[in-house]
Amino acid sequence: MKCLSMFLLLVILLTFCSSPTSYEIDGDFEAQRLKVTNNACGIIKSVSLVGYDFQNLAIAEYESKTFNLLDGISAGLDNVNVIAKYINHGFDGDISVDFMTGQIASIELIKVKFPNECNAGYFGLQVDK
Repeated sequence: MKCLSMFLLLVILLTFCSSPTSYEIDGDFEAQRLKVTNNACGIIKSVSLVGYDFQNLAIAEYESKTFNLLDGISAGLDNVNVIAKYINHGFDGDISVDFMTGQIASIELIKVKFPNECNAGYFGLQVDK
């Protein structure tokens, strides 16, 4: 009975320590996260950055999606180029983002001209503060 208890304790500890929701970055156990918000018309269909390519998305107007970047960012945390593609209007924008351990980096697709128009020429990406 004592051996069975020890075995179960070992299995529980090994399962807990190998949780897929955390990983180590410079000694900190926090995954990098990227939040993408659509504050323009239509739908964001994909988001890409070094080491990641999120396809077949459907981030509609005034919706957000947060991505857990569990494999880290191989190019470092500063000046990471993020590309967003947009359905219907041909928008393909990119922005440079700084990530910080334990914090969510946020970007948003916005209307930069003519708030009542849904033309890709009037869209832009900005870092959401």
